[in-house]
Amino acid sequence: MQGLLDVTQGSHRLLDTTKGYLGIAPAAAEVGDRVCIFLGGRVLYVIISRENGHYEFTGECYVHGVMDGEAVKNCDSGRTKE
Repeated sequence: MQGLLDVTQGSHRLLDTTKGYLGIAPAAAEVGDRVCIFLGGRVLYVIISRENGHYEFTGECYVHGVMDGEAVKNCDSGRTKE
């Protein structure tokens, strides 16, 4: 994630990604966390990259423009890096 802004009652934050998407993330999300979709998953998630090469699950998120299968379609068409 590129940036975060507290806009709700403390349980969520507004996010913007490096690709310009806007959304809502858990309050624990921080700049630099990753938004991902797991194969077979139905929603997007925020994960934190740790120094030991592992990831920590933060929670579900909403990203406008990639919630109705667009993330998987972009991946299949080669429009995403990972």
